[in-house]
Amino acid sequence: SGCAYGRHADFVPASVVSREWGSCAFVSFSGTGTQITDHVAAIAKHEAFIWGKEVIAKSDWLDLAFVRSEKPAPVFGEKPLAGQRVTAYGHICGDTWVADGVIIVETTWSEAGGPAWPVIVYWANAGSGYSGGPVLDASGHVVAVTVRQIVSVAWGGLRPGDFLAYPIKTVLDEAIRLGVISND
Repeated sequence: SGCAYGRHADFVPASVVSREWGSCAFVSFSGTGTQITDHVAAIAKHEAFIWGKEVIAKSDWLDLAFVRSEKPAPVFGEKPLAGQRVTAYGHICGDTWVADGVIIVETTWSEAGGPAWPVIVYWANAGSGYSGGPVLDASGHVVAVTVRQIVSVAWGGLRPGDFLAYPIKTVLDEAIRLGVISND
């Protein structure tokens, strides 16, 4: 199946959460999420419709939402640095895909004129379908959650094909702020 860039994942870490919505000969939506506790996963808010009633909170400013998910919590890693190799996971066309990448830079990003938030820009040999999926360091620890792929040079001077991801600390802080998880 050649519907995405990357390669089929031979091993799917517990941090990857996926959902299929609808299906017919030509249209199927797949959602990817990142497990953050034993009962909650982070997803891209622009894909919340795929998760339906399992959505428990949506961020006001971030492209981030949270859903019920019963899987073991992953181990979190340190914020990645420029030049560090990472692995991204996405769920596309009913399969989990994986792409190797490299961190380009940490910067800030604003959604819909809201406040600027820290984001990590990474390059990976991947296409659509990675939004909401985890970004892992070389030790397999979750370091970020993919938000979107850059599709136009008009997006703040970033290169088409680069990805934006929220550092895991930003994701956890937003889950705490929304009351989805506790600060324990």
